[in-house]
Amino acid sequence: DQQGTHVIRKVLECSSFDVARKNFIFDEIFENLHQLSTNKNGLCVIKLVIKQTTDRKEQQHVISQLEKNLIEIVSDAFGNYAVSEIVEHWDTPVCQPIFKKLMTKVCELSIQKYSSCVIEKCIRSAGERTRSLFIREISRSPRLSALVSHQFGNYVIQTALTKASTADKDTLIRALEN
Repeated sequence: DQQGTHVIRKVLECSSFDVARKNFIFDEIFENLHQLSTNKNGLCVIKLVIKQTTDRKEQQHVISQLEKNLIEIVSDAFGNYAVSEIVEHWDTPVCQPIFKKLMTKVCELSIQKYSSCVIEKCIRSAGERTRSLFIREISRSPRLSALVSHQFGNYVIQTALTKASTADKDTLIRALEN
């Protein structure tokens, strides 16, 4: 609830709070990541935890928890923000499991209101190699022409064209022309 969220946020923002106690809270949050990330109040806490989680092992633990329900989370009105926050703030190598899982359903996710925002964020935030893989996957899709005219999919295509390398842009444009 809103009061609980406020208390947890204050504890996490308190610099004098013992690290071991913060880690206890982090562990509880990580274990309930799915439930918290798909809740309006829980999302506020998740976003703060994401920004404070700088240890690579902890980041990998968070991603392993997310992977269990990733497609459901990115399709959720609140959950999509949690994944977007991770993709934006954490290094590409740490986010590879997210990218790999989303890439297998990139066109399907590109036509959904919330998950399309995550796909756009992946294309914007991923390293050049991963971005190229996303764009190639989109280019090969038999649903490409439907994406272009779709109310959410067209934004994914625009983002891909804007962020693509010259070679990937040429590949996508050729695929669009066919």
